Amino acid sequence: MGRISRYCTALSRYHKSNGFGIHSPFAFNFVLNVLRERLPYYSYSDIDADRHRLIRSLRFRRVRHQRIISSKNAKMLFRVANYFNPQCIMQIGTNYGMSGRTLLRVSSSSQLYLFEPMIAQLPVASETLAQCGKRVHTFTSLEDAYSQYTEQLADRMPFLLVNSLSADDVQSVCRIVDEVVARNGVVVMRNLTSLPEMQHMWNYAIKAAAYGMTFSNGKIAFYVANKKLPRQDFMLWF
Repeated sequence: MGRISRYCTALSRYHKSNGFGIHSPFAFNFVLNVLRERLPYYSYSDIDADRHRLIRSLRFRRVRHQRIISSKNAKMLFRVANYFNPQCIMQIGTNYGMSGRTLLRVSSSSQLYLFEPMIAQLPVASETLAQCGKRVHTFTSLEDAYSQYTEQLADRMPFLLVNSLSADDVQSVCRIVDEVVARNGVVVMRNLTSLPEMQHMWNYAIKAAAYGMTFSNGKIAFYVANKKLPRQDFMLWF
C-alpha cells in the first residue's frame, strides 16, 4: 500500500482499528489487545535499552542512513510473539539484529534460525545477536536454514519473520510461506513499502491464502494461518 492509498483509507483503517465492524472474537481481541495494546509489557525497558545500545554502536561506527526498527514496532513485534509464544522462530534478513533480539526476549528457551547471506558483512548485527548466546543460529543458505529450522520445530507451530530478501530468493521464500501456512503458522512481513520484493511476497500470500486472517497497516503485516479461522483481511491503523 503506497502513501496515497494509506491516506485514502485512513478513516476506514482507524474505524476498524478501534474494533468497529470486527465480528470475529479472535480478530477483535488480537487487534485491540495485541496490535494496539497500550499497557506496558515486562520487556519494554529491555527493548528500549537494546535499541539505545544499538544506536550508540552505529554512531560510534559513523553509520549513516540507519534503518533501525522503531521502538513502537519492536514492541508490537514483541507483543505478537508473546501472544503466540513460539519456541522456534525463523527469520529471513536482518539489518542490525534488533528484531531477532526482540523476538528472543519472549522466552529464555526460544531459538532463532536466521537466514542472512550477508551476515559476515554485518558486524553490528552479529554483535547484537551474540548477546543472545547459543540461541541464535545463522545461515548463509536459505535451504540449510529452513531444513535445520523444521528439524528443530518438529510438530510445533511455525513462526516466520521476513524482514527482507533478494529477488533471487522470492520463489524459495514463497514456498516456505506456503509450508508455514499449511502448518497453521504465523507469518510476519516487514518493510512492505520500502522493498518491492516484500510487497510482492505479501501480495502472493494474500492471493494464495485459503483460510486464516491477515492484519496490516500497509507497512507491516501479520498472517495468522489458522484453519479454524475464516478467511478475512483487515487493513488497520497501528
